[in-house]
Amino acid sequence: IPEIYFNEPEELLQVFTELEEQNLTLVQYSQDVDENLEDVNKREKCIQDKINNNIEFLLEHKQMLKANCEREEEKAAELELRSRLFSFGEFNSDAQEKLIDSLSKKINQVYRVCIGDAEVGSLNAVQKLVKVESRLVELSDLIESIPKESVEAIERIKQKERRQKLREEKLKEKQRHQEERLKAALERAVAQPKKKMGRRLIYRSKPLSASKQELLLVSDTRTKTQEEEYFFS
Repeated sequence: IPEIYFNEPEELLQVFTELEEQNLTLVQYSQDVDENLEDVNKREKCIQDKINNNIEFLLEHKQMLKANCEREEEKAAELELRSRLFSFGEFNSDAQEKLIDSLSKKINQVYRVCIGDAEVGSLNAVQKLVKVESRLVELSDLIESIPKESVEAIERIKQKERRQKLREEKLKEKQRHQEERLKAALERAVAQPKKKMGRRLIYRSKPLSASKQELLLVSDTRTKTQEEEYFFS
């Protein structure tokens, strides 16, 4: 006699129901696995893209650093040549020290404008120039990425600001010059008059010329002759 696994039809229906529930659970699990796998694939692709971008960036940065190193080596060779010519030139040590000090001050001014006041005292002149050059490269790349119209508008604004600043400086210089002239005039007006020393100068008539002396002599002679004729004739 074959073995019977159920006695009532409801028992078979119960088995089908359980199998259906198990099947649905497996389907849901399969869908979850597929979704997780898709997420993993997306994350893997994103990570791979980032890695590729980083590799490309590092390669470009490597080329840029290589080019910068070549330029720095060329500059170093040029500076070495100039230093040799400078050392054997007609300048003495005092003049060289003054020139180096002047160059250091100019480098510090450029560094403060381009970078800021940070690390001004802790870096030497070459390190400051390297940072300034790097900053200029960054700004140059940034300018190239900005639309041309925006760059031209900014340049016009900067030129207007420079002209305004120049006019203000000229006006201040003119005012300062006027104040100095006014101050000098006030000082002259307030200053006590100098006391005159010695005898007072008196105007003296000019001596007669030779022709005038002759005319007076002739006139006196005629007058004397006329008087003698009047009294003694």
